[in-house]
Amino acid sequence: MQVSTPISSTLQLAQQAGTAVGCGRTYPCAAEAGESYREAARALQSARFLGEKSLVRFEDLGERITAQARPGTNPKINVVDSAADAFGDDLVILATVAGEPHIFDPAVLAHAPVVLHLSLRDLAPELILAATNITDDIDHAVRERTSLHLTEQRVGDRSFVHGTIADVLRGDLVRDPSRAAIFAPFGLGVLDIAVGGWVYERVCEAGGGTVVNGFFDGVAR
Repeated sequence: MQVSTPISSTLQLAQQAGTAVGCGRTYPCAAEAGESYREAARALQSARFLGEKSLVRFEDLGERITAQARPGTNPKINVVDSAADAFGDDLVILATVAGEPHIFDPAVLAHAPVVLHLSLRDLAPELILAATNITDDIDHAVRERTSLHLTEQRVGDRSFVHGTIADVLRGDLVRDPSRAAIFAPFGLGVLDIAVGGWVYERVCEAGGGTVVNGFFDGVAR
């Protein structure tokens, strides 16, 4: 298959790459592959952030795209033919632009992984019903045709949603290790704070930034 120049350039970095990045989307023709490259580049920025914070990221959702990671890193990279084939590790991160489910076989959850379903719409109801489901806010996440919403429409209730991340942190919800756990966050403000803090630290280290006096004037804190 012929691919566009951006994809070809990225593939040339594969041997030096420290992070495998897949956008999880299949394009009908090579002319549209550039968008896949741009999605991979955006995902790489997130991967670098998680790496600096010593967090684990497993990310390879089926597109044959890799990108260069931080110098000095050289983990193993496995490129697979489909998103379902990427479900081999204990931690799976789904971060795609999918607007509807494209993973349908509950067998990919047989080894009981933790799935961070960041993009919210990749998994068919069959997978949701086969797992322990955790979100940040149930009312917020079970809408807008997310995988959780589609499952609610199928079964008629929300009994398949077992709790929130707050329940996990308080110890009110304990994961069954024999069952896959899917965390589907619609949006946590603490993530914005973490990224903002990271940007602030980098700017300060570089001696940059501008202080705006009185920016929070009159705000009680």
